[in-house]
Amino acid sequence: MKLQSLFHQQDMDPSSSIARKALDLLKKTYEVVDHPSTNSIISWGHDNKSFIIWDLEGFEKFLLPNILSPGNLGVYASYLKLYGFLKVESEQKWEFADDDFVRGHPELLEKITDRYKIYCQAFCAREGLII
Repeated sequence: MKLQSLFHQQDMDPSSSIARKALDLLKKTYEVVDHPSTNSIISWGHDNKSFIIWDLEGFEKFLLPNILSPGNLGVYASYLKLYGFLKVESEQKWEFADDDFVRGHPELLEKITDRYKIYCQAFCAREGLII
């Protein structure tokens, strides 16, 4: 069986695997942001389409290891940027926004990973990698 035909199967598509990992990170982030007990560390932004990390040290020490291993804030921010989040310039140190990261609408997270999957497929095609 050709390697190329293997990747045409949904479960073997590398971009699908990457998108699933992205969705996992986004779901965990959503749950942490949405949980009232974490509001002193991280919470929704004023427009409910962003989140603010109020306590960087507390986030990195207590919450981030549940979202991303290893719990490195710089790596986490890089992932968010890769997935299309914008770092909002505000008085807060760390605020991230995406039109599809919306309070009360966790089903929209798949739109973020769909965009990311398309980006991955385009990158692989441009670089001549087999998908």
